[in-house]
Amino acid sequence: MSQARALHNVQVIELEIIKLTRRIKAINAELEDEEELEKVREDYLGAEERLTECRKQVNEVELQMQAVEDKRKETEERMYGGAVTNTKELQDMQMEVESLTRRHTQLDEQLSKHADERDAANVEHDEIKALFEETTAKHQARQEELQNEKSELKKKADGLLTQRRAALTQVEEPALKLYNGMRATKSNRPVAVLKDKACTICGIEQNHTVIVAINRSEQLVNCNSCGRILVKL
Repeated sequence: MSQARALHNVQVIELEIIKLTRRIKAINAELEDEEELEKVREDYLGAEERLTECRKQVNEVELQMQAVEDKRKETEERMYGGAVTNTKELQDMQMEVESLTRRHTQLDEQLSKHADERDAANVEHDEIKALFEETTAKHQARQEELQNEKSELKKKADGLLTQRRAALTQVEEPALKLYNGMRATKSNRPVAVLKDKACTICGIEQNHTVIVAINRSEQLVNCNSCGRILVKL
């Protein structure tokens, strides 16, 4: 096997390893990204807080109404029970009953308002809860899918690393040194295939001397344009 072909084999394997590595990095980034889930979770917690506050307001008004009603009944029982006969005191009690009645009406209006707010908050809460549960289920399913893909990619990468080690045994030290020295400047593609007399990476047609040298396969030959090592498959 020519050194150019041996280097090309190494490059094919390394490019696939790079591709897998990039995908694994992308998977890791997606696994750590919980922005959408956090947003829905915050919305859900906010809806729970609003619903709790609305229920609290309803309960507080109901307690106030009950206290007013109890006080009014107590005053009416004293007023009509016969124990109080003083006119001024009876008038005061009558005024208190009227005041309590007005207060009860005001509280009833507040209760109606708060009850409407509670019902609206309850609807909103149920909708956001359903969305949160749906988003959580999708997120968990996606996490599992990504973990499975990552596991498969790691297995493939491990297999390719084994293939790379085997492929490197076919490469001589001077050729490998040249190859590694070109990787950074050639976007990890220091080897290009010669097809139809042209370099498949830069597209420039090669002269007769280069083509003859490649056909002999005796030494590494570089592209006249991009400088990559040329190989004829």
